[in-house]
Amino acid sequence: MYNRENTIGKHIRKHYAIDKLPPEIKETVDEMIKADFTYREIVEYIMTLGNVISISAVQRYATNFMQTLQSIRITQANFRAIMDETEHYNNVDFTEPLTRLLCGQLLEQLSTLSNE
Repeated sequence: MYNRENTIGKHIRKHYAIDKLPPEIKETVDEMIKADFTYREIVEYIMTLGNVISISAVQRYATNFMQTLQSIRITQANFRAIMDETEHYNNVDFTEPLTRLLCGQLLEQLSTLSNE
C-alpha cells in the first residue's frame, strides 16, 4: 500500500527499462540520445532488436541521462577553471583543498545512494 507520509523527504529509487537492456544496446541508446535522435527513433531501434519499450520510458531515461551528463560537464568545467587558476600560484600546494573538495562531493553522492 502506498503511503505518502512515508515517502516525504525520501529519495525514490529510479528504475529505467533501458537499464535492463544488454550493455551494447544501452551504449548505442546513450549515443543516440547524445546525437539528438528522437524518442520514436530510439524506440524503433530498440524494437528492431526484439525488445519492447515505450516512448515515455525512453523519455524518462533520456531526461535523467542528459541531467547526469550536464552535471558531469559542469564538474569538468569547474575543475578546468580551478586548474587554470592554480597555474597562477606556482609555489602553493593545492592538493589538500582539492582532496577536501572531492571528498565532500563523494560523501554527498554516497549519502544520496544510501537513501536509494
